[in-house]
Amino acid sequence: MKEIDSLIEQLYFGHRRTKNFFTQLKEVNYCKEALYWRMPFGEGRAHIGWQLIHIAATYHKFSHYGNPNLELDEKFLNEFGHGSRPDEKKIFLLSEIESIYQKEFDKFINTYQNFPEEKLSLQAHPSNERTHRENLYLMIWHEASHLGQCQITWNSFRAMKGFL
Repeated sequence: MKEIDSLIEQLYFGHRRTKNFFTQLKEVNYCKEALYWRMPFGEGRAHIGWQLIHIAATYHKFSHYGNPNLELDEKFLNEFGHGSRPDEKKIFLLSEIESIYQKEFDKFINTYQNFPEEKLSLQAHPSNERTHRENLYLMIWHEASHLGQCQITWNSFRAMKGFL
């Protein structure tokens, strides 16, 4: 198996886990409340809705790193990218969040699906020193990390509300 195929396979593994989480949310009648609930400590911490869109925003940014011809939506990145904070006025339906996530994941996969292996070791973008390979590693980790944050928030919400 080529290295790029192995990396793409790992991305799909994480993607399936995230899609399963969307399914869990869809199956309950308290989904909207859960999406925007925050743990009762740590003022300003991200809720599930922000976490999921943040994953999408990071796919958006890193798609551009893989293909600089793709348009970069700075407003989207300012609202949901690295270093941003959840805006209480930004409320999305779960279907909207899932659509945004899927669109950006697909764009990222399409960018790297047939990426030349010899370019994996090249610097991906002038704004950082990571290679394309390192960015792919980072994206595999990034989705898992934020899905873990979603999961702990989800479990805490259900425990506090007596839904476990």
